[in-house]
This record gives sequence, structure tokens and C-alpha cells, in this order.
Amino acid sequence: MNAPFGIVFLKKAELYNLIRRLDKQAADDEKDSINPNTWPVERMILKWTYKYHKHLGTPMMDDFFKSGNRKLKDWGLADINDVIKKEYKQTLKFPDKIRENMTIKGFADFDNNPAQPKNIIINKEGLLLGEVIYNVECRKFPVRWIYRIYSILIDYVGAWILLLFVIIPTIIILIINLINLFCK
Repeated sequence: MNAPFGIVFLKKAELYNLIRRLDKQAADDEKDSINPNTWPVERMILKWTYKYHKHLGTPMMDDFFKSGNRKLKDWGLADINDVIKKEYKQTLKFPDKIRENMTIKGFADFDNNPAQPKNIIINKEGLLLGEVIYNVECRKFPVRWIYRIYSILIDYVGAWILLLFVIIPTIIILIINLINLFCK
């Protein structure tokens, strides 16, 4: 028996809040050209990872961030002529910072290969965050609003109220199913 929605959805609602916070922080830091915020690039990478990355154990290497690499176009950071888009040029000068931030935020882990210590591998948290980004940006209208509603409930009303909305319907469904099971 499935609950109306599960713990994974609550985790996704929490990640949606994180995305909104990181987006706001990146927008506030937009004018800092010396120390650019890496979140917009991280966001594009995570979205691509959820949708297209097929070899999850393959690390992200230095070459991925160099001009002319196909990955930049795949990630949406370069145009069809492999020219890096203007808004990402400054950030892509610091590939180590991008990888370190993704690791520190918990979206990736450093590769254990001693020959390539800077390589990272996207972890389960990064894939789930990429799924939320993809759902919010690419899915139909109701998906964004469902995340937004539960995000507001978590932020403003409190998580315990949200749990009541989850626990009470789940108990009711369980009772109804038990009654149906014993009444047959």
C-alpha cells in the first residue's frame, strides 16, 4: 500500500527550498565579477545529470570545463558553435571552485583516483536535486505549484503541520484498507 505521498516528496520539497535559497543568493551575488557565484553552473550540471547522465560512476574531469568541450554544450553553458555563453564565462574560469562547492554542498563526492584528485562524481543527493530542478523547469505547471505549496507549508506553517497532513490521511487509508480486508 502506498501513502498519498511519501518521504521522498518531503525531501524534494526541502530541496526545492534549497534551490530557491541558492537562486536568491546567486541573484544577489550576480554583480560580483571577481568572485562569481558558481550556483548557476552547478544548477545546469545537476539538471543535465538527472536527465542525461548514463554512467553515474564517471567522474567530472578538468577537460569538461574547457572551451570547446562538448559537455559545456550539453550542460547548456555554451551555444551551438561551442562558444561559452557570456553569463557563464567568468564562472567557468574557476572549475576547481565549481567542483569544490558541489562537494561541500553535498551534491557530489571527490573521486578516489589519486592520479585525478580534483575529479568529482555526482552522488544520490545531487541526482535528487537535479530531478527537482528538472521538474520545476521542464515539467508542466502543476508540478511547480505542488512544490511551492509544500515549500510554503514547510517554511511558514511548520513541518509538524505538514506531517499531520501526511500522517492523518495515511492512517485513514490504512484503517479503510483494514476494514475492507476484514469485511470480505
